[in-house]
Amino acid sequence: MTKTVIFYSRSLQNRLYPLIAKQITKFNSVHIVQNEEEGRVVKSIIPDAKIYDLTNYIKSNWDNDEKLNSISLGFIEETYKINSLWKLYYVDRFLVKYCYEDSVKFIKLHYFFIKMIIDDIKPVFFINEEVAMFSAFLFLKICKKHECKYLGFSVPRNFTYDKFLFTQDEYSHYYELDAHYQGNTITTNDIALALSNIKKIRETAIKPEYMLVQGAKPKFSLIYFWSLLKSFFYLLFEKKDYFNYVKRKKSVTQLNGLKFYLRYLMQKRYYKKPLENQKYLLFPLHFQPESSTLTKATDFENQINTIEIIAKNLPGDYVLYVKEHYAKLGHREMSFYKLIQKFCNVRFIDPWIDSHSLIKKSEGVIVLTSTVGWEALIYRKPVFILGNVFYETFRYSVKIDNIYKLAEIIKDKLHERQISENDYDYELAKYFASYTKAMKEGSYYLKLKPDAENVKILALELEKELENSKYFSI
Repeated sequence: MTKTVIFYSRSLQNRLYPLIAKQITKFNSVHIVQNEEEGRVVKSIIPDAKIYDLTNYIKSNWDNDEKLNSISLGFIEETYKINSLWKLYYVDRFLVKYCYEDSVKFIKLHYFFIKMIIDDIKPVFFINEEVAMFSAFLFLKICKKHECKYLGFSVPRNFTYDKFLFTQDEYSHYYELDAHYQGNTITTNDIALALSNIKKIRETAIKPEYMLVQGAKPKFSLIYFWSLLKSFFYLLFEKKDYFNYVKRKKSVTQLNGLKFYLRYLMQKRYYKKPLENQKYLLFPLHFQPESSTLTKATDFENQINTIEIIAKNLPGDYVLYVKEHYAKLGHREMSFYKLIQKFCNVRFIDPWIDSHSLIKKSEGVIVLTSTVGWEALIYRKPVFILGNVFYETFRYSVKIDNIYKLAEIIKDKLHERQISENDYDYELAKYFASYTKAMKEGSYYLKLKPDAENVKILALELEKELENSKYFSI
């Protein structure tokens, strides 16, 4: 009997996943979409595709009191060993705008929708990207009890879009990386190549490719006037859809470019230069809203609160350098920058100061899930991790499991006897080589138009992974 896999073919993925599904021959494929528009894209690629429409299901069952009253949130938590459904729910940047009563409805209807699909087709895999919203998060949790494994495409934290990795949890840990690192699969040739690559990174300070696109200084554009006109058009004619919670208001998003540019001009006054001979720890701000904080650092998603916690736990002769993420500058409210000023041992650093230079001159780095933490490990710096990120499994990373011991952990780590550079580099090379071995061929950069050859490569890698269960556990 041919087994069935589910693709979560939501926006952007709905252009790629049906193309991949057409290439897979050993598994049947069905598709979850979030609205009719996404479903039409899937159907344009696979006319006879079996599709489950989340918004349509919610809309159809919104007033089904018999169904809604048949279970409690506590029942779902107990059945699927979920500590708190609200922690999953607050991951979703779209759902949090609803009132309590409607939020409970959304949670229950998501559950019924997922359970209906599992009972209907008994899938063996749920295929998605990194978990970034409540529906995917809940699907992952429910899958575990029904022998359906989660498999997520993930863009690696190195400096290319030409490779990708697979993950099987909400925190985008790389199970194959950890299997190599903890096992005996790394050869002396792997170590030598890794050391060469690490040396190259240290010497050239390579930027991630996405920052080469998003990391340009904001500047005025005549396009803003066109966006303004389109915004008024959408404001007059845009249809409201209460149930299609993922549909953003185009009248609002059209104005983002101009709004971010004007904010950037006003926020520049808060930028400061680093001071000479000042001991500091570096905290890189994370772009929001994104899964990097909403899913992988839920308890520290409010970065103002996080900065306050760190500021209150620094050793006395240290300051905290906070550096803005310069993708989409101006996306934060002015109040964010004003609040940072109240902490006298916090210095807000100009985003155009080179991050690699800041890392090298720092005494260490504190991160939620930032790539800066991975770069700091390459520079042999202490890295304190508050969120959940793949490189926490590296031997010399410091994962903060008890925030109440933050001051003690920081002080102990900064004052401990340093390991020799040769020993550290060997361990780092082993981890780097494990990371490289875990990478798969193919680009998963969704903003690029799907390329036929790349789709074929992705499908081949996916089908191999679906057949290989040695790294998986239910």
